[in-house]
Amino acid sequence: AAKNLVAKHLVSPHGKLGALAGVLTLASSILAASKTLGPNGKMNYLWRDRLHRMFGMGAYVVAGFSILSVVNAGWGKHALGPQGQKAMSAAVLGVQAMVIAPWVGLA
Repeated sequence: AAKNLVAKHLVSPHGKLGALAGVLTLASSILAASKTLGPNGKMNYLWRDRLHRMFGMGAYVVAGFSILSVVNAGWGKHALGPQGQKAMSAAVLGVQAMVIAPWVGLA
């Protein structure tokens, strides 16, 4: 029975979004490590990379959608109720917007 639950979780929208968030996080981390370590072997902490930022923001947004996919599914309805689902969705989206807005020029 436990194997069936794990299998269902991994193919659910929540599981797929979580996996995508993990891949984007890993890609962002690898880019950060390559920029920080540098080709000459010296540590370089002062760098900017647009692709690293895009992967990082993408991971953050996708992780938020992964949370929303649980909140607005059967678990959220059972655990939070309709009003709780709305409140939690608003809270997640609000925090997502506050973090992302300055980076995309909306704040």
